[in-house]
Amino acid sequence: PQVPGGPVAMGAPGAPVGQDSGSQGSGSWDNGKDKDKDKQGEGDGGALLVERGGSANLFKVKLTDNNAEENGGAIANFGRVRLEDSKVTDNHAREDGGGIFNEGVLKVKDSHVDDNTAGGNGGGIANGKGKKDDHDKNGYGNSSYGNSSYGKDGHDKDRKDRDEAGTVEITGSDHGKDSTKSTIENNKAGKNGGGLFSSGGTVTITLTVIKSNTACDSGGGIYAVDTDLKLDRVIVAKNHADKDGGGIVNTGGKDKKKDWSSNGGDNKERDNKESDATATISDSTIVENTANRFGGGIFNGDTDVKVEDGFKDDHEHGEDDNATL
Repeated sequence: PQVPGGPVAMGAPGAPVGQDSGSQGSGSWDNGKDKDKDKQGEGDGGALLVERGGSANLFKVKLTDNNAEENGGAIANFGRVRLEDSKVTDNHAREDGGGIFNEGVLKVKDSHVDDNTAGGNGGGIANGKGKKDDHDKNGYGNSSYGNSSYGKDGHDKDRKDRDEAGTVEITGSDHGKDSTKSTIENNKAGKNGGGLFSSGGTVTITLTVIKSNTACDSGGGIYAVDTDLKLDRVIVAKNHADKDGGGIVNTGGKDKKKDWSSNGGDNKERDNKESDATATISDSTIVENTANRFGGGIFNGDTDVKVEDGFKDDHEHGEDDNATL
């Protein structure tokens, strides 16, 4: 639920909230304000702010009706967050990440990120901030929905460690016929990535439904730029983009990707290994998505998309089919 007076802060070692702070369930959280505005993230995290070095384990929680002046309507994560069997619904961010904003390590399991809105990118989830150059080089103009300005907020220059996308893992549970799926549904972005936006890093999604999301620019379901994107057993359906890529936009690929889960490992070898494909889609269905310009299902920019295997759980399509576009 919305926390009166601002977000709960999960601090780094030595920070006022405590070392490697964590929360499970609906426990009591200290809502004290830090006088250091940089550490508080100013307008980030409508309900929960996790600083670098901090962590939060959220199990069977519901975060709803929260607002952020900047990023992360419900959660802004610069450390580590694990969200399981939970709901993030009806939240709003003025900039990126209507439900969740991530620049650390985010793991979501058997959870629902639905009905959130962002004035900028990532109606449901934003992995990293949008950059003006990302939109300009692809010819995606600014939308009349939202008035966010990227890279110009007063405290960005004082927190250079917050300018990279992180690692996102979203999954359901595979129990045969009783499998459960995470959902990213009915979210809306004023710019790109109605369901999910990523400006770098790694995004891995399995056993998830991405449905009925809307982008006022491009990438109704997913917008990925310079991102290692992997989809397995995912349904991308009935999403809409006012411009390109009703289901998915995959573009960029020239910038080096930073894998936060490796804690700063050597990126050169990783870049070389993954230069053949920046997006891999397997055992997935992409149907009934719409775009007003190009790519109702997938809009692919200057990167490669590898489509493999078939969605074997969808009896309407044969096992030999690739992802249905």
